[in-house]
Amino acid sequence: MFLIKILSLTLITLMSIQDFQEKKISLWLLILFLIIATQGNFYSSAFLIFIILNLLFFVRRNFGYADVLIITGCASFISLANLGFFLSLIGVFAIMHHFLIKKEEIPMIPSIFLSFLIINFL
Repeated sequence: MFLIKILSLTLITLMSIQDFQEKKISLWLLILFLIIATQGNFYSSAFLIFIILNLLFFVRRNFGYADVLIITGCASFISLANLGFFLSLIGVFAIMHHFLIKKEEIPMIPSIFLSFLIINFL
């Protein structure tokens, strides 16, 4: 399980760098991440977050669909008790990033990466 988390963290790191630089990510990295993420303990939080984020995506379109899939993959490693904290951290890091960079559009994957790191490894 620890090796799966480390591999997932590595893939999120690569996607985070790519998202920050290019505002897009490689489909192959995303697919590989989702395959690896489903090998971990699939908590019910992953399914719940997938449904909620899909609804938000199709109604508001404030974030990319890849962000929905990456958050869902990360949620497969997070218990339902920590899910609210994980989503809150994503929001806090996104707000901090927005104020530091001062752009209209911000890459979300770096915020997801930091939240995943804090929840799983600290």
